[in-house]
Amino acid sequence: MSKVHDKFAALKLRLFLGMCLTLMSSIVGAQNVYDQYGNSKGRIDANGNQFDQYGNSRGRIDANGNQFDQYGNSRGRIDANGNQFDQYGNSRGRIDTNGNMYDQYGNSKGHIDSNGNVYDQYGNSRGRIGR
Repeated sequence: MSKVHDKFAALKLRLFLGMCLTLMSSIVGAQNVYDQYGNSKGRIDANGNQFDQYGNSRGRIDANGNQFDQYGNSRGRIDANGNQFDQYGNSRGRIDTNGNMYDQYGNSKGHIDSNGNVYDQYGNSRGRIGR
């Protein structure tokens, strides 16, 4: 696998986990994110503040689902139906009420089970969201 493909896959995974974390935290409060090996990848507190695994601020999500980076710049939003949009209003995907995740074209990208385990579209573990 090329380094470009590896970087693209890593970015897609970060976006995928970001969608999961954002939706889960808006439903049940503060959450931690772990990769498939159990390593901490960050957390979001009950107030919507996002932190990386080292405790550095990475942004926040307000009560309306608006997402901001650590400098206060808009990074998009998630609506009440689980649809995610970038800062320009373009669709970035959605998560349905069953935990199924889709990209902006409607392609399956994985799912979150009732225990917070995150799987990609092939059924591979990609991490976990939980306390």
